[in-house]
Amino acid sequence: MMKRKQGLISAISLVLLLMLTPKLSAQVTPTTPTYTLRPGDRLKLDVLDVPEYSSEYQVGIDGTLNLPVIGIVDVQGLSIEQLDDLITNLYSRFVVEPEITVNMIAYRPFTIAIAGEVARPGSYTLEPSNNPNSLIQLPTVTDIIQLAGGITRSASVRQVKLRRSIRGKQQLFHLNLWELFTSGDLTQNLLLQDGDSIIIPSTDEIRPEEVRQLASSSLTVDLNRPVRVNVVGQVRRPGTHLLGQQAAIINRTIALPTLTQALEEAGGITPLADIRRVTLRRQTSSGQDNILEVNLWELLQQGNPQSDLILQDGDTITVAEAIMIDPSETPTIRRASFAPEKILVTIAGEVQNPGTVEVLPETPLNQVLLSTGGFDNRRANTVSVDLIRLNPNGSVSKRNIELDFTKGINPDSNPTLSDGDAIIVHRSAITSFSDGFAEFLRPFRSLLPFGIFFD
Repeated sequence: MMKRKQGLISAISLVLLLMLTPKLSAQVTPTTPTYTLRPGDRLKLDVLDVPEYSSEYQVGIDGTLNLPVIGIVDVQGLSIEQLDDLITNLYSRFVVEPEITVNMIAYRPFTIAIAGEVARPGSYTLEPSNNPNSLIQLPTVTDIIQLAGGITRSASVRQVKLRRSIRGKQQLFHLNLWELFTSGDLTQNLLLQDGDSIIIPSTDEIRPEEVRQLASSSLTVDLNRPVRVNVVGQVRRPGTHLLGQQAAIINRTIALPTLTQALEEAGGITPLADIRRVTLRRQTSSGQDNILEVNLWELLQQGNPQSDLILQDGDTITVAEAIMIDPSETPTIRRASFAPEKILVTIAGEVQNPGTVEVLPETPLNQVLLSTGGFDNRRANTVSVDLIRLNPNGSVSKRNIELDFTKGINPDSNPTLSDGDAIIVHRSAITSFSDGFAEFLRPFRSLLPFGIFFD
Protein backbone atom coordinates (compact mmCIF):
# COMPACT_ATOMS: atom_id res chain seq x y z
CA MET A 1 0.00 0.00 0.00
CA MET A 2 2.82 2.36 0.90
CA LYS A 3 4.36 1.68 -2.50
CA ARG A 4 1.15 2.70 -4.29
CA LYS A 5 0.89 5.94 -2.29
CA GLN A 6 4.47 6.83 -3.15
CA GLY A 7 3.71 6.16 -6.83
CA LEU A 8 0.65 8.44 -6.67
CA ILE A 9 2.64 11.23 -5.01
CA SER A 10 5.38 10.88 -7.64
CA ALA A 11 2.80 11.06 -10.44
CA ILE A 12 1.23 14.23 -8.98
CA SER A 13 4.67 15.81 -8.58
CA LEU A 14 5.52 14.99 -12.18
CA VAL A 15 2.29 16.59 -13.46
CA LEU A 16 2.98 19.78 -11.45
CA LEU A 17 6.54 19.87 -12.74
CA LEU A 18 5.39 19.58 -16.37
CA MET A 19 2.84 22.36 -15.84
CA LEU A 20 5.47 24.71 -14.42
CA THR A 21 8.27 23.86 -16.84
CA PRO A 22 8.38 25.69 -20.23
CA LYS A 23 8.26 23.52 -23.36
CA LEU A 24 11.68 22.44 -24.61
CA SER A 25 12.88 22.65 -28.20
CA ALA A 26 12.95 19.39 -30.16
CA GLN A 27 16.71 19.90 -30.55
CA VAL A 28 17.37 19.52 -26.81
CA THR A 29 19.11 16.24 -26.05
CA PRO A 30 16.94 13.93 -23.89
CA THR A 31 18.13 11.92 -20.96
CA THR A 32 18.84 8.24 -21.59
CA PRO A 33 15.50 6.53 -22.33
CA THR A 34 14.48 3.64 -20.12
CA TYR A 35 15.21 0.11 -21.34
CA THR A 36 12.02 -1.54 -22.61
CA LEU A 37 11.24 -5.24 -22.80
CA ARG A 38 11.03 -7.23 -26.03
CA PRO A 39 11.11 -10.91 -27.07
CA GLY A 40 14.24 -12.69 -25.85
CA ASP A 41 14.70 -10.81 -22.56
CA ARG A 42 15.03 -13.06 -19.49
CA LEU A 43 13.63 -11.93 -16.12
CA LYS A 44 13.67 -13.13 -12.53
CA LEU A 45 10.43 -12.60 -10.65
CA ASP A 46 10.48 -12.72 -6.82
CA VAL A 47 7.21 -12.61 -4.86
CA LEU A 48 7.98 -12.19 -1.16
CA ASP A 49 6.85 -15.18 0.94
CA VAL A 50 5.31 -16.88 -2.12
CA PRO A 51 8.14 -19.03 -3.54
CA GLU A 52 5.80 -20.95 -5.87
CA TYR A 53 5.23 -17.71 -7.83
CA SER A 54 8.94 -16.84 -7.91
CA SER A 55 10.94 -18.06 -10.89
CA GLU A 56 12.81 -17.10 -14.06
CA TYR A 57 10.85 -16.21 -17.20
CA GLN A 58 11.66 -15.29 -20.80
CA VAL A 59 9.64 -12.84 -22.88
CA GLY A 60 8.09 -14.90 -25.67
CA ILE A 61 8.19 -14.21 -29.37
CA ASP A 62 4.77 -12.55 -29.06
CA GLY A 63 6.08 -10.19 -26.34
CA THR A 64 4.28 -11.91 -23.44
CA LEU A 65 5.07 -13.65 -20.15
CA ASN A 66 3.17 -16.71 -18.88
CA LEU A 67 3.00 -16.21 -15.10
CA PRO A 68 1.55 -18.50 -12.42
CA VAL A 69 -2.11 -17.88 -11.58
CA ILE A 70 -2.46 -14.63 -13.57
CA GLY A 71 -1.58 -16.29 -16.91
CA ILE A 72 -0.54 -14.44 -20.10
CA VAL A 73 0.69 -10.86 -19.62
CA ASP A 74 1.67 -8.55 -22.52
CA VAL A 75 4.95 -6.92 -21.48
CA GLN A 76 6.45 -5.77 -24.79
CA GLY A 77 7.55 -2.14 -24.64
CA LEU A 78 7.30 -1.92 -20.84
CA SER A 79 10.17 -0.83 -18.63
CA ILE A 80 11.23 -2.92 -15.63
CA GLU A 81 9.54 -0.42 -13.32
CA GLN A 82 6.31 -0.51 -15.32
CA LEU A 83 6.33 -4.32 -15.33
CA ASP A 84 6.90 -4.32 -11.56
CA ASP A 85 3.82 -2.11 -11.04
CA LEU A 86 1.71 -4.15 -13.46
CA ILE A 87 2.53 -7.51 -11.84
CA THR A 88 2.01 -6.06 -8.37
CA ASN A 89 -1.49 -4.94 -9.34
CA LEU A 90 -2.30 -8.29 -10.96
CA TYR A 91 -1.10 -10.36 -7.97
CA SER A 92 -2.90 -8.10 -5.50
CA ARG A 93 -6.04 -10.04 -6.37
CA PHE A 94 -4.44 -13.24 -5.01
CA VAL A 95 -1.88 -12.00 -2.46
CA VAL A 96 -2.42 -9.43 0.29
CA GLU A 97 -0.15 -6.41 -0.30
CA PRO A 98 2.29 -8.35 -2.49
CA GLU A 99 5.90 -7.27 -2.59
CA ILE A 100 7.26 -7.94 -6.08
CA THR A 101 10.83 -7.63 -7.33
CA VAL A 102 11.66 -7.93 -11.03
CA ASN A 103 15.29 -8.15 -12.21
CA MET A 104 16.91 -8.72 -15.58
CA ILE A 105 18.74 -12.03 -16.00
CA ALA A 106 19.86 -11.63 -19.61
CA TYR A 107 19.30 -9.01 -22.28
CA ARG A 108 18.17 -10.04 -25.75
CA PRO A 109 20.64 -9.64 -28.64
CA PHE A 110 20.53 -6.14 -30.06
CA THR A 111 20.40 -5.29 -33.76
CA ILE A 112 21.50 -1.70 -34.30
CA ALA A 113 21.98 0.16 -37.58
CA ILE A 114 24.52 2.93 -38.13
CA ALA A 115 24.87 5.06 -41.25
CA GLY A 116 26.80 8.07 -42.48
CA GLU A 117 30.36 9.08 -41.70
CA VAL A 118 31.73 5.87 -40.20
CA ALA A 119 34.27 3.48 -41.67
CA ARG A 120 31.84 0.53 -41.97
CA PRO A 121 28.19 1.61 -41.98
CA GLY A 122 25.60 -1.12 -41.70
CA SER A 123 23.65 -3.28 -39.27
CA TYR A 124 25.30 -4.85 -36.23
CA THR A 125 24.07 -7.52 -33.82
CA LEU A 126 25.57 -7.61 -30.34
CA GLU A 127 24.74 -9.07 -26.97
CA PRO A 128 24.71 -6.72 -23.96
CA SER A 129 26.37 -7.80 -20.75
CA ASN A 130 24.38 -10.21 -18.61
CA ASN A 131 25.05 -8.21 -15.47
CA PRO A 132 21.50 -7.39 -14.28
CA ASN A 133 22.58 -4.83 -11.70
CA SER A 134 24.37 -2.35 -13.94
CA LEU A 135 22.78 -0.48 -16.85
CA ILE A 136 26.25 0.66 -17.87
CA GLN A 137 26.65 -2.80 -19.40
CA LEU A 138 24.20 -1.88 -22.16
CA PRO A 139 25.80 -0.66 -25.41
CA THR A 140 26.12 3.08 -25.93
CA VAL A 141 26.30 5.31 -28.98
CA THR A 142 30.10 5.39 -28.80
CA ASP A 143 30.20 1.59 -28.50
CA ILE A 144 28.45 1.11 -31.83
CA ILE A 145 30.59 3.83 -33.47
CA GLN A 146 33.71 1.93 -32.45
CA LEU A 147 32.17 -1.33 -33.69
CA ALA A 148 31.60 0.37 -37.05
CA GLY A 149 35.29 1.23 -37.35
CA GLY A 150 35.13 4.79 -36.02
CA ILE A 151 34.08 8.13 -37.46
CA THR A 152 35.64 9.65 -40.56
CA ARG A 153 37.22 13.11 -40.72
CA SER A 154 34.04 14.32 -42.45
CA ALA A 155 31.76 13.50 -39.52
CA SER A 156 29.61 16.21 -37.97
CA VAL A 157 29.69 15.02 -34.37
CA ARG A 158 27.57 17.97 -33.24
CA GLN A 159 24.52 16.71 -35.14
CA VAL A 160 24.33 12.97 -34.48
CA LYS A 161 20.82 11.53 -34.69
CA LEU A 162 19.32 8.51 -32.92
CA ARG A 163 16.06 7.01 -34.24
CA ARG A 164 14.06 4.80 -31.88
CA SER A 165 10.64 3.14 -31.87
CA ILE A 166 8.86 3.68 -28.55
CA ARG A 167 5.48 1.93 -28.13
CA GLY A 168 5.12 1.83 -31.91
CA LYS A 169 6.01 5.49 -32.46
CA GLN A 170 9.22 6.67 -34.11
CA GLN A 171 11.18 9.25 -32.12
CA LEU A 172 14.29 11.18 -33.11
CA PHE A 173 16.92 12.20 -30.54
CA HIS A 174 19.60 14.80 -31.31
CA LEU A 175 23.06 14.27 -29.81
CA ASN A 176 26.12 16.51 -29.62
CA LEU A 177 29.12 14.22 -29.24
CA TRP A 178 31.44 17.25 -29.32
CA GLU A 179 30.19 18.04 -25.81
CA LEU A 180 31.10 14.49 -24.81
CA PHE A 181 34.66 14.86 -26.17
CA THR A 182 35.34 18.37 -24.83
CA SER A 183 33.49 18.47 -21.53
CA GLY A 184 32.75 14.83 -20.73
CA ASP A 185 28.98 15.27 -20.98
CA LEU A 186 27.85 11.65 -20.61
CA THR A 187 24.20 12.56 -21.28
CA GLN A 188 25.17 12.72 -24.96
CA ASN A 189 26.27 9.06 -24.93
CA LEU A 190 22.86 7.38 -24.73
CA LEU A 191 22.30 3.74 -23.88
CA LEU A 192 21.03 1.88 -26.93
CA GLN A 193 18.07 -0.42 -27.44
CA ASP A 194 17.28 -3.12 -29.93
CA GLY A 195 16.22 -1.61 -33.28
CA ASP A 196 17.92 1.77 -32.78
CA SER A 197 19.38 3.57 -35.79
CA ILE A 198 22.26 6.04 -35.54
CA ILE A 199 23.03 8.57 -38.25
CA ILE A 200 26.40 10.38 -38.33
CA PRO A 201 25.86 13.24 -40.83
CA SER A 202 28.53 14.89 -42.96
CA THR A 203 29.91 18.22 -41.86
CA ASP A 204 29.22 21.29 -43.98
CA GLU A 205 32.79 22.48 -43.61
CA ILE A 206 36.15 21.18 -42.46
CA ARG A 207 37.04 22.48 -39.00
CA PRO A 208 40.79 21.82 -38.55
CA GLU A 209 40.72 22.25 -34.77
CA GLU A 210 37.94 19.69 -34.40
CA VAL A 211 39.46 17.26 -36.90
CA ARG A 212 42.73 17.20 -34.96
CA GLN A 213 41.02 16.67 -31.59
CA LEU A 214 38.67 13.98 -32.88
CA ALA A 215 41.49 12.22 -34.74
CA SER A 216 43.24 11.52 -31.44
CA SER A 217 40.08 10.17 -29.78
CA SER A 218 39.09 6.54 -29.42
CA LEU A 219 36.27 7.02 -31.94
CA THR A 220 38.40 7.83 -34.96
CA VAL A 221 38.95 5.45 -37.86
CA ASP A 222 41.61 2.80 -37.14
CA LEU A 223 44.94 4.62 -36.87
CA ASN A 224 46.85 1.72 -38.42
CA ARG A 225 44.67 1.80 -41.49
CA PRO A 226 46.63 3.15 -44.53
CA VAL A 227 45.44 6.46 -45.95
CA ARG A 228 45.54 6.89 -49.73
CA VAL A 229 45.61 10.51 -50.89
CA ASN A 230 46.05 12.32 -54.21
CA VAL A 231 48.60 15.11 -54.49
CA VAL A 232 48.57 17.26 -57.63
CA GLY A 233 49.92 20.60 -58.78
CA GLN A 234 53.31 22.00 -57.90
CA VAL A 235 54.95 18.93 -56.36
CA ARG A 236 57.81 16.88 -57.73
CA ARG A 237 55.94 13.54 -57.82
CA PRO A 238 52.24 14.23 -58.36
CA GLY A 239 49.90 11.27 -58.09
CA THR A 240 48.40 8.89 -55.51
CA HIS A 241 50.43 8.25 -52.36
CA LEU A 242 49.96 5.90 -49.41
CA LEU A 243 50.43 7.37 -45.93
CA GLY A 244 50.35 6.04 -42.40
CA GLN A 245 50.86 2.34 -43.12
CA GLN A 246 51.56 2.13 -39.40
CA ALA A 247 50.77 4.93 -36.99
CA ALA A 248 53.96 6.08 -35.29
CA ILE A 249 54.06 7.00 -31.62
CA ILE A 250 56.23 10.02 -30.87
CA ASN A 251 56.63 11.35 -27.34
CA ARG A 252 53.57 9.34 -26.27
CA THR A 253 51.41 11.00 -28.93
CA ILE A 254 50.19 9.37 -32.11
CA ALA A 255 51.68 10.74 -35.33
CA LEU A 256 48.74 10.90 -37.71
CA PRO A 257 48.95 11.34 -41.52
CA THR A 258 49.05 15.05 -42.25
CA LEU A 259 49.07 17.39 -45.21
CA THR A 260 52.79 18.16 -44.92
CA GLN A 261 53.57 14.42 -44.80
CA ALA A 262 51.65 14.01 -48.04
CA LEU A 263 53.72 16.77 -49.65
CA GLU A 264 56.91 15.09 -48.44
CA GLU A 265 55.74 11.76 -49.88
CA ALA A 266 55.11 13.56 -53.19
CA GLY A 267 58.77 14.59 -53.32
CA GLY A 268 58.26 18.07 -51.91
CA ILE A 269 57.06 21.26 -53.55
CA THR A 270 58.53 22.75 -56.72
CA PRO A 271 60.06 26.24 -56.94
CA LEU A 272 56.81 27.40 -58.54
CA ALA A 273 54.62 26.33 -55.59
CA ASP A 274 52.44 28.89 -53.84
CA ILE A 275 52.31 27.52 -50.30
CA ARG A 276 49.71 30.15 -49.39
CA ARG A 277 47.24 28.49 -51.78
CA VAL A 278 47.09 24.79 -50.95
CA THR A 279 43.65 23.23 -51.37
CA LEU A 280 42.27 20.18 -49.56
CA ARG A 281 39.27 18.52 -51.22
CA ARG A 282 37.43 15.89 -49.15
CA GLN A 283 34.44 13.83 -50.27
CA THR A 284 31.75 12.96 -47.76
CA SER A 285 29.79 9.71 -47.65
CA SER A 286 26.93 11.46 -49.48
CA GLY A 287 29.21 12.30 -52.40
CA GLN A 288 29.48 16.01 -51.62
CA ASP A 289 32.86 17.77 -51.61
CA ASN A 290 34.22 19.81 -48.72
CA ILE A 291 36.96 22.21 -49.78
CA LEU A 292 39.41 23.99 -47.48
CA GLU A 293 42.05 26.54 -48.48
CA VAL A 294 45.23 26.11 -46.46
CA ASN A 295 47.98 28.67 -45.89
CA LEU A 296 51.15 26.72 -45.12
CA TRP A 297 53.13 29.96 -44.77
CA GLU A 298 51.32 30.42 -41.45
CA LEU A 299 52.61 27.02 -40.39
CA LEU A 300 56.18 28.05 -41.20
CA GLN A 301 55.96 31.52 -39.66
CA GLN A 302 53.76 30.97 -36.63
CA GLY A 303 54.14 27.25 -36.02
CA ASN A 304 50.35 26.90 -36.21
CA PRO A 305 49.69 23.12 -36.07
CA GLN A 306 46.07 23.65 -37.14
CA SER A 307 47.37 24.47 -40.62
CA ASP A 308 48.81 20.96 -40.90
CA LEU A 309 45.56 19.10 -41.47
CA ILE A 310 44.92 15.50 -40.51
CA LEU A 311 44.12 13.56 -43.69
CA GLN A 312 41.67 10.78 -44.44
CA ASP A 313 41.45 8.21 -47.18
CA GLY A 314 40.54 9.73 -50.57
CA ASP A 315 41.62 13.31 -49.84
CA THR A 316 42.97 15.36 -52.74
CA ILE A 317 45.63 18.01 -52.17
CA THR A 318 46.31 20.65 -54.83
CA VAL A 319 49.34 22.96 -54.64
CA ALA A 320 48.72 26.05 -56.76
CA GLU A 321 51.31 27.71 -58.99
CA ALA A 322 52.63 30.98 -57.68
CA ILE A 323 52.23 34.18 -59.66
CA MET A 324 55.22 35.68 -57.89
CA ILE A 325 57.38 34.75 -54.92
CA ASP A 326 59.03 37.10 -52.46
CA PRO A 327 62.76 36.25 -52.66
CA SER A 328 63.12 36.98 -48.93
CA GLU A 329 60.78 34.03 -48.19
CA THR A 330 62.71 31.51 -50.26
CA PRO A 331 65.23 30.47 -47.55
CA THR A 332 62.41 29.73 -45.09
CA ILE A 333 60.46 27.68 -47.63
CA ARG A 334 63.56 25.70 -48.61
CA ARG A 335 64.04 24.60 -44.99
CA ALA A 336 60.44 23.42 -44.60
CA SER A 337 59.75 19.72 -44.07
CA PHE A 338 57.63 19.65 -47.22
CA ALA A 339 60.38 21.18 -49.37
CA PRO A 340 62.24 18.61 -51.49
CA GLU A 341 65.14 16.83 -49.75
CA LYS A 342 67.20 17.19 -52.92
CA ILE A 343 67.03 19.61 -55.84
CA LEU A 344 67.99 19.10 -59.47
CA VAL A 345 70.47 21.47 -61.09
CA THR A 346 71.70 21.27 -64.69
CA ILE A 347 75.29 22.15 -65.59
CA ALA A 348 76.17 22.62 -69.24
CA GLY A 349 79.14 23.84 -71.17
CA GLU A 350 82.84 23.62 -70.50
CA VAL A 351 82.96 21.46 -67.37
CA GLN A 352 84.44 18.05 -66.73
CA ASN A 353 81.09 16.29 -66.21
CA PRO A 354 78.14 18.20 -67.68
CA GLY A 355 74.60 17.02 -66.94
CA THR A 356 71.93 17.13 -64.24
CA VAL A 357 73.03 16.65 -60.64
CA GLU A 358 71.07 16.16 -57.42
CA VAL A 359 72.17 18.38 -54.55
CA LEU A 360 70.85 19.55 -51.20
CA PRO A 361 68.66 22.66 -51.08
CA GLU A 362 70.58 25.87 -50.36
CA THR A 363 73.70 24.50 -52.04
CA PRO A 364 75.82 27.42 -53.31
CA LEU A 365 76.80 27.74 -56.95
CA ASN A 366 80.54 27.29 -56.32
CA GLN A 367 79.99 23.96 -54.59
CA VAL A 368 77.88 22.64 -57.46
CA LEU A 369 80.56 23.61 -59.99
CA LEU A 370 83.19 21.76 -57.99
CA SER A 371 80.92 18.72 -57.54
CA THR A 372 80.95 18.14 -61.31
CA GLY A 373 84.73 17.88 -61.39
CA GLY A 374 85.33 21.56 -62.07
CA PHE A 375 86.02 23.40 -65.30
CA ASP A 376 87.57 22.09 -68.47
CA ASN A 377 90.71 24.15 -67.90
CA ARG A 378 91.66 24.08 -71.58
CA ARG A 379 88.41 25.60 -72.77
CA ALA A 380 86.33 27.13 -69.93
CA ASN A 381 85.75 30.74 -69.05
CA THR A 382 86.61 30.55 -65.35
CA VAL A 383 85.78 34.17 -64.65
CA SER A 384 81.96 34.07 -64.91
CA VAL A 385 79.02 31.78 -65.63
CA ASP A 386 75.38 32.29 -66.57
CA LEU A 387 72.67 31.27 -64.11
CA ILE A 388 69.29 30.55 -65.75
CA ARG A 389 66.19 30.28 -63.56
CA LEU A 390 62.52 29.63 -64.29
CA ASN A 391 60.44 32.19 -62.40
CA PRO A 392 57.02 31.54 -60.79
CA ASN A 393 55.32 33.77 -63.38
CA GLY A 394 56.59 31.54 -66.18
CA SER A 395 59.36 33.84 -67.35
CA VAL A 396 63.02 32.88 -67.52
CA SER A 397 65.72 35.02 -65.97
CA LYS A 398 69.38 34.99 -66.85
CA ARG A 399 72.15 36.35 -64.66
CA ASN A 400 75.85 36.56 -65.32
CA ILE A 401 77.68 35.62 -62.12
CA GLU A 402 81.23 36.86 -61.56
CA LEU A 403 82.94 33.93 -59.81
CA ASP A 404 84.99 34.20 -56.65
CA PHE A 405 85.85 30.85 -55.06
CA THR A 406 87.45 32.56 -52.06
CA LYS A 407 84.11 33.85 -50.76
CA GLY A 408 81.31 32.06 -48.99
CA ILE A 409 77.64 32.24 -49.90
CA ASN A 410 76.97 35.56 -51.54
CA PRO A 411 73.93 36.60 -53.60
CA ASP A 412 76.16 38.28 -56.17
CA SER A 413 79.15 35.99 -56.63
CA ASN A 414 78.04 32.70 -55.02
CA PRO A 415 74.23 32.49 -54.74
CA THR A 416 72.36 29.46 -53.42
CA LEU A 417 70.56 27.46 -56.07
CA SER A 418 66.92 26.51 -56.58
CA ASP A 419 65.36 23.39 -58.00
CA GLY A 420 65.51 23.49 -61.80
CA ASP A 421 68.34 26.04 -62.07
CA ALA A 422 70.78 25.74 -64.96
CA ILE A 423 74.44 26.83 -64.92
CA ILE A 424 76.06 27.57 -68.27
CA VAL A 425 79.87 27.59 -68.38
CA HIS A 426 80.96 29.36 -71.55
CA ARG A 427 84.14 28.98 -73.54
CA SER A 428 87.07 31.26 -72.87
CA ALA A 429 87.90 33.97 -75.41
CA ILE A 430 90.89 32.01 -76.73
CA THR A 431 88.81 28.85 -77.10
CA SER A 432 86.05 30.74 -78.87
CA PHE A 433 88.58 32.25 -81.32
CA SER A 434 90.27 28.88 -81.86
CA ASP A 435 86.94 27.13 -82.43
CA GLY A 436 85.79 29.84 -84.78
CA PHE A 437 89.02 29.81 -86.75
CA ALA A 438 88.93 26.02 -87.01
CA GLU A 439 85.38 26.17 -88.28
CA PHE A 440 86.44 28.76 -90.86
CA LEU A 441 89.28 26.53 -92.12
CA ARG A 442 87.22 23.34 -92.14
CA PRO A 443 86.33 23.55 -95.89
CA PHE A 444 90.02 24.05 -96.74
CA ARG A 445 91.60 21.45 -94.47
CA SER A 446 92.27 19.01 -97.35
CA LEU A 447 94.24 21.73 -99.16
CA LEU A 448 96.58 22.45 -96.26
CA PRO A 449 100.04 20.78 -96.09
CA PHE A 450 99.90 17.39 -94.35
CA GLY A 451 96.15 17.86 -93.85
CA ILE A 452 96.69 20.25 -90.95
CA PHE A 453 93.51 21.77 -89.61
CA PHE A 454 92.23 23.19 -86.38
CA ASP A 455 89.70 21.37 -84.30
